[in-house]
Amino acid sequence: MRHRALLTISAAALIGVTSLVGTTTAGAAPSQTGQLHSTKVCGTPAAGHAACMSVVRTDAAGKPLATTTPSGFGPTTIQSAYKLTGLSSGGRTVAIVDAYNDPTAETDLATYRAAYGLAQCTTANGCFRKVNQSGGTSYPRTNGGWAQEISLDLDMVSATCPDCKILLVEAKSSSFANLGAAVKTAAATPGVVAISNSYGGGDASDGSYGTYYNHPGIAVTASTGDSGYRGGSYPASSSFVTAVCGTSLKKDARARGLAGVRLVISDAHEGSKAAIGAVLLGSAWQRCRVHFLRNVLARIPKGSAEMVLAAIRTVFAQPDAQAVSEQLDEIVTRLEPRFPVAAAMLAAAKTDVTAFSAFPVGHWRKIWSTNPLERVNKEVKRRTDVIGIFPNEAAVTRLAGAVLLEIHDEWAIAERRYLSEGSMARLDPAGDDGSTKEVERAKTVLLAS
Repeated sequence: MRHRALLTISAAALIGVTSLVGTTTAGAAPSQTGQLHSTKVCGTPAAGHAACMSVVRTDAAGKPLATTTPSGFGPTTIQSAYKLTGLSSGGRTVAIVDAYNDPTAETDLATYRAAYGLAQCTTANGCFRKVNQSGGTSYPRTNGGWAQEISLDLDMVSATCPDCKILLVEAKSSSFANLGAAVKTAAATPGVVAISNSYGGGDASDGSYGTYYNHPGIAVTASTGDSGYRGGSYPASSSFVTAVCGTSLKKDARARGLAGVRLVISDAHEGSKAAIGAVLLGSAWQRCRVHFLRNVLARIPKGSAEMVLAAIRTVFAQPDAQAVSEQLDEIVTRLEPRFPVAAAMLAAAKTDVTAFSAFPVGHWRKIWSTNPLERVNKEVKRRTDVIGIFPNEAAVTRLAGAVLLEIHDEWAIAERRYLSEGSMARLDPAGDDGSTKEVERAKTVLLAS
């Protein structure tokens, strides 16, 4: 049975999370025990120190699921996803700053590059260079957790820029002072155009450590972690740094069980739009009307905002698709003399903000914005704020999961159901082969964030 779905997403990524029991979305391969587990490779940092951000997949007993060859997305996929193909470094260098020593950094790098057919990057050919935080070759002590981070960082630089030179600067310890000194050494090295910092600690001020990361003309980046918002993390919070969050890629969402997506609702983030077009072929895209109206109002004098807002809202008060289209054209005509910018924005977004009108009228209020998803997020936040401090991640997961199950029941069968069985049946009563399909009571609504 194929499930018809409405996919509501934020600008971050296309990551489907099923909201109804009995429907699954496939992800990474399960561990040997049938469960997915992971653990941090670096411990919790002390005050004035940082920790690396990497995690390792383990079995239920906590044993890492090591492989003899690299796995996951390779250079070709990563370059394609981020549109990095065809780039040439021109001999530029990317510096990687981490703490402690990775004694097998160069051999691990060679293994990765050989596995994906990349040209070797070695000390001998001048592509790879490793130094300590002072620029010398007397390396700090080895740390297994940070060594994994270092090898991963080397792999990702190779994947995104295969012909870039790589400078690895190993700090004496994980203190911000030593890591900062390593950053300064990297910045002072001729040819370095970017410095990657895959670590973070408690939030701090630039007054304490900012001088280490202030290097105009060099792209200094810092990881914020791969598990969502966890509060301030330095140096990602520095005004001199570009914070980089963890992203998730789905190379083929349909192969993972996602099918029948008719409409995707999101803001106008270019990355999301590109992903929809590439992965969810044939799906319509509805631009969130709430976010769109905010964008329009930002270009309107405050004294006229209410009038313009009321006029545009009449577009969404029409009884059918044709009336929606005609009313939008009429509002554009009326706005153009006094508010040409707003009129142009509305005209340009016509197809995007009226995609909802191709669906049953009973759906319109629930699919023309991302408000349903934002209400879910707001309720999860409200419930977690009551607790305040949780003993561990599992406790947060249990509470958030319980909230989502409650919302699932409301959306599926209660009076506040998101979409009814009857209205969903009208979306596509005929199957791909022309036969009538049974429409299940529990319809899938995929939420992504």
